[in-house]
Amino acid sequence: MSGLANLLLAGLVLVPTLAGLLGVVLPAFDYLPTLGFDQPGLGAFARTLALPGLLPATLMSIGVGLVSTALALSLAVLLTATLASRPTSRLLELLAAPLIAVPHLSIAIGAAFLLAPSGWLVRLAALPLGLEQAPSLTLGAGYDLLVLTAVLVLKETPFLLAVLVAVSRQPDAEARVALARSMGYGDVEARLKVLAPEWLQRSRLAVLAVLVYGIGNVELALVLGPSTPPLLPVLVLDLLTRPDLALRLDGSAASLLLIAAIGLGHGCFRMGVALLGRLFRRWQLLGPTPGITATVERLGAAATWLLLVLLLLTLAMLGLWSLAGPWRFPDPLPEVFRPDLWQQRGGMLLGHAGTTLLIAALTSVAALALVLFWLEATGRRRPPAWLWLPLVLPQIAFLFGLQVLTLSLGLTPGLVTVVLAHLLFVVPYTALLVADSWADQDPRYAALARSLGRGRWAVFLQIKLRMLKGPLALALAI
Repeated sequence: MSGLANLLLAGLVLVPTLAGLLGVVLPAFDYLPTLGFDQPGLGAFARTLALPGLLPATLMSIGVGLVSTALALSLAVLLTATLASRPTSRLLELLAAPLIAVPHLSIAIGAAFLLAPSGWLVRLAALPLGLEQAPSLTLGAGYDLLVLTAVLVLKETPFLLAVLVAVSRQPDAEARVALARSMGYGDVEARLKVLAPEWLQRSRLAVLAVLVYGIGNVELALVLGPSTPPLLPVLVLDLLTRPDLALRLDGSAASLLLIAAIGLGHGCFRMGVALLGRLFRRWQLLGPTPGITATVERLGAAATWLLLVLLLLTLAMLGLWSLAGPWRFPDPLPEVFRPDLWQQRGGMLLGHAGTTLLIAALTSVAALALVLFWLEATGRRRPPAWLWLPLVLPQIAFLFGLQVLTLSLGLTPGLVTVVLAHLLFVVPYTALLVADSWADQDPRYAALARSLGRGRWAVFLQIKLRMLKGPLALALAI
């Protein structure tokens, strides 16, 4: 049973990932026999390094990933520290899963409607300021990067919050906080100084996945990022999708450069964490600092509510534009509303939505079943390290190789291939969300059930799964 579980996990995650990487590495070194390139070399790297704007594209991608990850992690840590001490903050915890489930692309489009130079916020300010025309549509790369960073923080904070809340539920956590409070520390300061370092240690894989996405994402960069030059992932996508198939070699070389950029970004992030760790230890040695803690807490609360308002406004913009007829600047609302747009497209959209929901349901249930089966069958409390490989590599960097693999195996595009491709990413995310809670289960409950005559799988279904209802629901929602 253990061997079957390992085989399934490796066959669905490790083998496709390695094959996808191989399908990028070989073309990057000018070797792609199917297109007539059978002489290995470094020509693709030379052409890629000579592309105009490559260096600023790389630096902007790394910068956006570093800043957005740092801000999202800071907010998530602060919120986790305040959730237990403020009952009203429980609302944010309950909202975490629905906020995570909102697609990145939807948020990007809504943010463009809201924050663009001719967007709704500018329209609100146009009448008091007497603006008859929208500001210049080209505010520079700086504004685009600011909006992109804000949207990444908007999307990644709920995810990190959910992860941190899950790892913070330790049996001795409240006792350690009570001990710190007896020494004069406030509740939030006690959690930050005593528990937060452990939260960060246990959630480092989730943070790394957020950093990788921040640097290597394509969909948000396409909608919100600058265009001259574009961010590095957009440059990679452009090379991989050109009609000239020879450019696939250059795109593969650029994919490896993107992986190198993520490695550089991770190194910079670790250096920043080490520096902040020294400052944090000095803060720990200062004893109770209620003034500093209160200021940090107020800033975090203000930023959190600002992000929540922006998220609600972006969703409202999506709904408003879906009904809008002519809408000229600086009118705050459309001239007419056209619900017939939904009637014209409704049938087609419902069909696509049904297919999307079917793929999501099949993928989520299959991934959850596979992860739980592996954990139970192998008896291990932690998944293998290679399972996180799809999360720490940019998707665009090896999906071309995965496409080559599917074509070489003769797999036809369709529902099955899409589900298998999704499993490559959903299985690691599911394990990331479930494994810690699985490892933290008290084994005495299972031992007691077995002493009463329950079999292994009866204990699994009736005891262990019921103790994991919260993490399982969160994994399905994401």
